[in-house]
Amino acid sequence: MNGDEDVEPQPELCDLCGTVVSDSSEWYALVPDSSAIHAVDAKFDGKRMVVGCTKERLAELVEQYKHRPFVDAELWAGQIARALQKYEGRISEEDLAEETGLTPDQIDPGVMWQNIEFLRWRQQFDHGDAGGPQERRSGGFRHHVTVGDVTAFGRTGLAAGEPSGHEHDGGLISDSLISGRRSWSRQ
Repeated sequence: MNGDEDVEPQPELCDLCGTVVSDSSEWYALVPDSSAIHAVDAKFDGKRMVVGCTKERLAELVEQYKHRPFVDAELWAGQIARALQKYEGRISEEDLAEETGLTPDQIDPGVMWQNIEFLRWRQQFDHGDAGGPQERRSGGFRHHVTVGDVTAFGRTGLAAGEPSGHEHDGGLISDSLISGRRSWSRQ
């Protein structure tokens, strides 16, 4: 006995209406979603499993996802975040490219997407001690980018977190040159 034989299947919730389905009559579909990042396996990135309580409700869900934009930079941001988590917040550009399979031309927009989404999150939920966004400095050089009413500072210009649709765990994503080699870190 491996222990799995005694486990009863858990009910599913319809992703459209929230109905509890406990009789195994649910319907499943795999839909494209640039915010869907698998915890460990990149081959599942960009694909979300949706559940419908009926075939018709599932068809509505699939139709909704057909109209959602698939944003490559959002997908790349999630892949970068997964690599940073695996490497405990610091990774060289070479290791980041190897770990994610991304090119430098994909890493830069991925980091920017992550930073912009955090900035939006922060603008909406976190106003710091002074009632406004906190100023950030990177390596003594101050660069700034304004998104909406918020200005942030650093090489990429913005504070970073998880891409849209994910919980934010905060921190900065910044890059630095160490001995002529670029590296990324979450602080």
